Amino acid sequence: KATVNNSLITVNALLGTYLKGALTMVTNICVKCSTCGKIFRLRWQIGYNKADVNIICPECKTHIGATLDVGSKHIFKNLSLCDQKDNDLDGDYLVEISTEFFTKKITSNTNRFSPENIITPFIRNSFSLPKNYMNLIKYGEEIRNITQQFEKIYDLYINKSYGYLKKLLRSDEDKFAICCRKSVPNYKLNTELDLLMAVHQYLKCMINNCMIDDTHKKIERILKDINSGLRDKTIKYKDFLSVLSSENLFEKANNKFISITTNYLEIFFDLIPLYLCSIDNLDLNEYGINTIDLEKLIVIYKKCYEFLGEFIILPIGLNNIEVRLDANIFHNGRNNPIFTFLESISSKYNRYNDFLLVGEPFSDMFLGGLDNVIRNSEAHFDYVYNQIDQRITFINNNKGNKTEISKYMIEFGNDVINIYQKCVLLWEIGYQLQKGDLLLNKGIKLTFGR
Repeated sequence: KATVNNSLITVNALLGTYLKGALTMVTNICVKCSTCGKIFRLRWQIGYNKADVNIICPECKTHIGATLDVGSKHIFKNLSLCDQKDNDLDGDYLVEISTEFFTKKITSNTNRFSPENIITPFIRNSFSLPKNYMNLIKYGEEIRNITQQFEKIYDLYINKSYGYLKKLLRSDEDKFAICCRKSVPNYKLNTELDLLMAVHQYLKCMINNCMIDDTHKKIERILKDINSGLRDKTIKYKDFLSVLSSENLFEKANNKFISITTNYLEIFFDLIPLYLCSIDNLDLNEYGINTIDLEKLIVIYKKCYEFLGEFIILPIGLNNIEVRLDANIFHNGRNNPIFTFLESISSKYNRYNDFLLVGEPFSDMFLGGLDNVIRNSEAHFDYVYNQIDQRITFINNNKGNKTEISKYMIEFGNDVINIYQKCVLLWEIGYQLQKGDLLLNKGIKLTFGR
């Protein structure tokens, strides 16, 4: 009996400690909608210093938001802090906030001691977190403060400001430059080709944590396959590379990828829950993300869509060479100059889908993932977002035919991550071909790493 009683005491003590921890791992901030006066209790799972809030007031439909900051004053949009006397109120609505985990959607069940509101986002997800999750959070916090560095280093290269570029690449204060130098023996920056390789390595190091495991594996395959083609089909590759270079495709692709990635890095921190947690078994009716700005996601999706449609010529040309031994011969038997022919197809969706054949070497990594209903809806801002349910309805009106697609914010966030991965792969192909052009057609020597 004594043993049983002691055990019960121990269990109760542990449970009390657990519940106390569950309550103290969050902070409650009571704010008031500046339009209708409804009180929101922001239940913030304090993680890595800052958290953005992007929601719609259920009462008046005003877009309200905040930037919560551990170390300085919070910033509010269409909100104000409640008076001290209101801070202990449960409020009209409860909004869970976390930069690391999925959170409950806005609810009117604001009782902080109700069973469903006791457990924090961290405890809810703690058993399924990857081992490196704190590294990813630290990277996300760091990278959003230096997004312009991604543009800066490429601008120095493209504008041939090689003296300043070399100084940056050899900096002892830049962690990405230090990492790159450590990974390459004989870090020489003597030629244009050396600098291209060093810049690409630096940029890839910056976005390394934005790439999922499958993207890393596909990049390895791209490197292997293109190097093999450059060696075994040199003449055919040289002709294709000359066309791409004459149309300035390498510079155009790099410029657009830099623009996409700068936008992507700016919101990467808000996408962290999608990198850390699977949505496969998640109840999408109950859980979502209250930190992402939908309009920023839409901008990135649209840019990625256009990028893939414009530069899909790269894998199509490689397929034509590898399978039919001529960049100008397509899988449907057509024999046309590849650049002018693909440019004549105004629909990027058709250009992308009609000339990539399943099973060909550079097709499978790009097939799927483009939705022209979403793209056309976004282009005309014809979508409806229910922020209470976090459900987006994309509407495409084309010649009297109306098509709708409905997705949860979390699902669309996943779409954005996946379409960005395809852009990274296309950028990598462009880099490998640009490197081949400098070697084979322009005769520039390589000393980097040698």
